[in-house]
Amino acid sequence: MTTELTGLISLTGSIVPISGSTPFALYDDDTDFQSDGPKTARWVCARLGGSLLQVELTWTGAYACFEESVSEYSTQVNNNNVRNWLTTFIGSSTGSDITGKFPINTFNFAKRYANSVATEVGAGGFYNWKTGSIVTSADVQYYDLQELWGVPSESGARLEVKEVWHYTPAAIQKFYSPYLSAAQLMVQSDFNNFGSMGYESPMYYMMPVYYDILRAQAIELSDTVRKSNYSYEVINNKLRITPVPTGAFKIFFRYTVNISPVSSDDTAFNDTFNGVSDASNIPYNFLTYSEINSMGKQWIRKYTLALCTELTGHIRRKYGTIPIPTGDISLDGDQLVQSGNEMKDNLIKELNEFLKETSNEALSERESDVSEKIQKQLNKIPLLPYIG
Repeated sequence: MTTELTGLISLTGSIVPISGSTPFALYDDDTDFQSDGPKTARWVCARLGGSLLQVELTWTGAYACFEESVSEYSTQVNNNNVRNWLTTFIGSSTGSDITGKFPINTFNFAKRYANSVATEVGAGGFYNWKTGSIVTSADVQYYDLQELWGVPSESGARLEVKEVWHYTPAAIQKFYSPYLSAAQLMVQSDFNNFGSMGYESPMYYMMPVYYDILRAQAIELSDTVRKSNYSYEVINNKLRITPVPTGAFKIFFRYTVNISPVSSDDTAFNDTFNGVSDASNIPYNFLTYSEINSMGKQWIRKYTLALCTELTGHIRRKYGTIPIPTGDISLDGDQLVQSGNEMKDNLIKELNEFLKETSNEALSERESDVSEKIQKQLNKIPLLPYIG
């Protein structure tokens, strides 16, 4: 470190360039930063009394505080942007710098949540329900789907059964069947005096459609009351079917396996796992100093003063008192540290309140209020009579 950098700031002496003098060199290539750095350092020195007495503040210390102030302003602004837009960016790429860009709200977060709910109820979603089947045995009513299908077909993964296709056959099949001859179409116990009817029969009655529907409903109600109704029950992936099977036939069912929230075999999920997950990896960078407006730069100057005040207080607090021929001089290190901390807290609070007032939620509420007030004003304006 050169002697100039470690030397105290002078209001009349030579200026030490800020480029190459900051701890992180985040903004050293910015021409506005190079121009404002020395000016801010001298302004801070003057505010601390440098026009009357020498202030214990070096160029290095002032430039470190100036850089930190720009970074703090950038952090507060980006934090506010994260609060406004995090749900929009969740799942998007982390490789693109979005600093200072206005995003298009796509409601991706809400749609992903809705898709997850839709998946659970079988109304769409991100991944497909799978289909499996088992073969029944005569006089066997209970079947372990986990053992019969989950172990051999899903490597033992836990099944979540969504639906079992085991329903009462439609009553309409008893008298409208393209696979039966005319003599076989009728089940006389259900359809008496219905005559010769069917796709293969050359003769049929011209009956209204509602007649067929009423007859089918009557048969279904008869089956429900007089016969064993088709039903099933799944508890802990143990399937119980009714009525008890009298022979071997296939029962199909639909299911999903437990899906990990951080990985999936379904390619529909892959774009979300490598993207933005939270505020820690949303691709916001430090703001470009030259693009910060005058309001922001004024806040940065004030915050630099607060940091330098605190820094000067720490330096003076190391000594406490200085002996002189007539006694000791007490230094105001503690007061400067306290004053610097209070200035920092007030500036952060002021900036956060302003950002909160300009957030998406606050702006929407304000626009709604303005719209209502304008509507009230328009309602008081007399309208000319309209003659059509």
